[in-house]
Amino acid sequence: MLRRIRGEEGSALAGVVGLMLVIAVVSLAVLTSATTGAAYSTSARANVQSLAAADGGVDAVYANLSVGNYVCSLGATTAPAFTATVTYFNAAGNQMPCGSVVLGTPVSAEIRSTGTAANPGTGSTDGDERTVVATVALGSSAGSLALDKAIFSEGSFTLSNNVTIEESATGETDADLYSNGTIYCKTQLDIQGDITAQGDLSFENTCEGLGTIWVGGNASFSSSVNVKGSIFTAGRGTMTLANSSHIEGSLVTNGSVVLENSPGAKACPGTTSQWGVCGSVVALGGSISSKNGASIGGSAYSQSGFTATTANSTQVVGHDVVVVNGGVAGSNLSGTTVGGSIRAWGAIGIDKARVGNLAGSCQRTAGNGFASCGTAPAVPAPNPAVSLPAELGYPSSTGALPVVNAPVREELPRIESSATALAKWSGWTVRTFSGADSCAQAKSFLSGAWSGKQLLLVTGCSGPISWNNETLSVKGDLAILSTTGFLAGNNFKVASSSTTTHDLMWIVPSDGPGVSWSAVANTTPIQYSPSCTAAGGNIAITNQTTITGARWFLYSPCTVTINNQLNGFKGQIYGGFVTYPNNSAITKANIAVPGATSSSSSAPSFSAQITSRLDVTGEG
Repeated sequence: MLRRIRGEEGSALAGVVGLMLVIAVVSLAVLTSATTGAAYSTSARANVQSLAAADGGVDAVYANLSVGNYVCSLGATTAPAFTATVTYFNAAGNQMPCGSVVLGTPVSAEIRSTGTAANPGTGSTDGDERTVVATVALGSSAGSLALDKAIFSEGSFTLSNNVTIEESATGETDADLYSNGTIYCKTQLDIQGDITAQGDLSFENTCEGLGTIWVGGNASFSSSVNVKGSIFTAGRGTMTLANSSHIEGSLVTNGSVVLENSPGAKACPGTTSQWGVCGSVVALGGSISSKNGASIGGSAYSQSGFTATTANSTQVVGHDVVVVNGGVAGSNLSGTTVGGSIRAWGAIGIDKARVGNLAGSCQRTAGNGFASCGTAPAVPAPNPAVSLPAELGYPSSTGALPVVNAPVREELPRIESSATALAKWSGWTVRTFSGADSCAQAKSFLSGAWSGKQLLLVTGCSGPISWNNETLSVKGDLAILSTTGFLAGNNFKVASSSTTTHDLMWIVPSDGPGVSWSAVANTTPIQYSPSCTAAGGNIAITNQTTITGARWFLYSPCTVTINNQLNGFKGQIYGGFVTYPNNSAITKANIAVPGATSSSSSAPSFSAQITSRLDVTGEG
């Protein structure tokens, strides 16, 4: 019995031990499962936090790039933290130096952002850090000025005999001339663009223009003029169009107009009807006179009177005549002199039978078949309607009397040689030559082997960098900034070294020695005008010059003087004072000059677009 009980006790002990072993195994499994679950759970949490932090770094950098703040690195130390670095590339695909911000104007960037979890994982570090890489396409105007003129002169300038300013391509009409002074156009000129001057305009014998003429002063035409566009003058003098002149647009002036251009009647665009002036003639501060059969296809509006004499054609005015404070007179007329109505705050001295719209006509006091106007007429918008510049001031959109405003003043751009300005020449190799021998050093470099985009800054010469009986071989795009100017003498030639056409720029820096800028009165925002001492750099081309395979940009805030024939000139001229030679042609060719700015420059604009975004955690 005892023996059996003891055997049973042994069996019970074994059972207890076995049970304890089972409990231990189960407990270990439960503990392992709990530990593994905690590690997984905290790692997953850390993973979400670190990835969000890395994405936040990309977004923070992207926000800076979108406004043109090209940072090299960015970080956040508060949880969840990130560290982001940025690599920039230029248009050639080369990596750009980067300190605190990138030097130059990049076209793309790579952002590498590593985020750190606020709460690291327990038992696992897999999710504590995540790295995201994004690529971004960048765009920027950098506030650069669009150089859109064929010739720009801060002062007055003269175009002499047999000069042609040609558009860049057929139908473009973009060979524009601009002056903050007066423009003198002499015999046999053909200008295929707009003409704008803050001063006066003087046209002599057989001048032709394809664009609009707008001047702040008066326009005078001594002989025949052929203008495809319109003429606007803010001056109060008398504008006279002599025999054989023809205007396809309209004439609007603050002064008076005298038309005596019967032989100038030609078919106007879109019609077979022939008129001396195809559009309307508006004399906001004076009178209009039509002599010897001069004709107006549109309407004639004046402040103080309208007179038509000795008409050789049936109609003098195709549409309406309006006189605000005066009468209408006529003599030796025939047929329907005025195709539309006549409204005048004075007497109408033209027979009612010669007025096409008698019912719409009136004068100050009723009589001779004309009704009373009752109130003085105002100058209306042109009839037929035409498109006029919004800044012109006529027709007035307010209750104010209409007036021809001077054209919007433009400032001569600045092209500087400072380190900040040179940094805008992205993709160009900048080489500096300084000292008394710098001109010779620069020419020695140019005579050797070079290629690509080269910018040469030449300072310290005793005189201008000069060529005489030489050829400047252009082996790539070339910009020369010479603080002492340029001189081209006998039989100078510019030629591309290959069949490729290159850009050539001769630039006297606007911040060079002897150049100062002064505020121009009554400009908002304030504009500045250059002045030069003897130390200022000029550009002088003194003899016949031939250009092949190059687009040439000439710039000096002082003077650009061309005294002899240019052959093959394609490009632009910007100067403080410009002269252009006889028997020469310039073909407008737009040339991009990095960093050209002025007070009227457009505000800088920037764009950024993410083109790819990848989680690269674990790639090293």
